[in-house]
Amino acid sequence: VGRAQRRRLPGALLQPLVLHPVRQRLLLLGLLTGLVLVANGQHDFARLTQRAEELYRLGDFEGALLAYDSLAVRAPGQAIVLYGRGRTYFALERFARAIADFDSCLAYDNRYAQAYHYRGMARLALGELPAAETDLDHALALDSTLWEARVNRGLVYLDQQRYAAALEDFGAVLAERPTADAVWYNRGRAYGYAGNYPAAEADFRRAIQLNPADASYHYGLGTAKLYQYDFSAAVAAYQNCLTLDPTYGDALYSLGYTYHQLGERETCCYYFGKAAALGHAQAATYLRRLCD
Repeated sequence: VGRAQRRRLPGALLQPLVLHPVRQRLLLLGLLTGLVLVANGQHDFARLTQRAEELYRLGDFEGALLAYDSLAVRAPGQAIVLYGRGRTYFALERFARAIADFDSCLAYDNRYAQAYHYRGMARLALGELPAAETDLDHALALDSTLWEARVNRGLVYLDQQRYAAALEDFGAVLAERPTADAVWYNRGRAYGYAGNYPAAEADFRRAIQLNPADASYHYGLGTAKLYQYDFSAAVAAYQNCLTLDPTYGDALYSLGYTYHQLGERETCCYYFGKAAALGHAQAATYLRRLCD
């Protein structure tokens, strides 16, 4: 959690003052009134911040955004508010607005690790890979326990085709968090892109063991089996994927491709047709080439 920078009072204001007794009492009354107002303001700020974060956790991102907008008006320059609103913009996939808020947050608190982390994710979403990598490096330098930032840096490395670096980051996380199914899946992807299909298969199977309800894990397993020329196992994995998500276009396309390899033209064209109907461009190309 970030903190707004605390401004130092000028030295002259810290010097003791000698006042007339009546003026002392009036000043004391004014100070007490001010303290009450400050305390009430701090209470309202904490309450509104808590409400904004609660709305965010509940998935009411539009409601959270309204709450953070109100906080930004009441207490401008608060790093925690700018971070919270930026994170909400990120959840709404308004990445440019998110980055603007994280920029402002870091201008007030340049050691706010999660702000670097989320700004890195927003930049990754926009395809700004070098900037995303820099932000995630900053986040991890400030807080090495941010395992999600390490995973996201691994995803940057994947997009940059730096598979050894991606494998290193995913492996470091799995050594500490062996039940993180999404990390097993992403390491499987890295192994697959690197051409190590048996290792990819093993990681996809581990991800499925931990979370069998994720269609993408079954799709990954199917692709690992396809590249090992185990077509029957690939078909079974793709079918499991489609049982979980019948609109998974890549699985429909890959089933068509697998049946093409098996020489089953009618079944191949059926799956290419279903994928093409969902807007899958490669499936449409194969459908025209092989099935017209």
